Amino acid sequence: MKQRSIPAGASSFPMMTAEEVKAFWEGFCERRGISADVIAKGNARIEEDPEYWADQTMATLLDLLVT
Repeated sequence: MKQRSIPAGASSFPMMTAEEVKAFWEGFCERRGISADVIAKGNARIEEDPEYWADQTMATLLDLLVT
């Protein structure tokens, strides 16, 4: 089976939309009992740069918001 060649710097995964990243963030927070205020702040950060946050862990975003 021939392997597909991926250009340097390109991801082999489809990009997530801002809505998908926010849904993942919201689920992450709900499972941990995070306040609605922190969730809203995270959603705002995701809206600013969804491609960046699609590649980060949600724990990284949470740490940024609460520390």
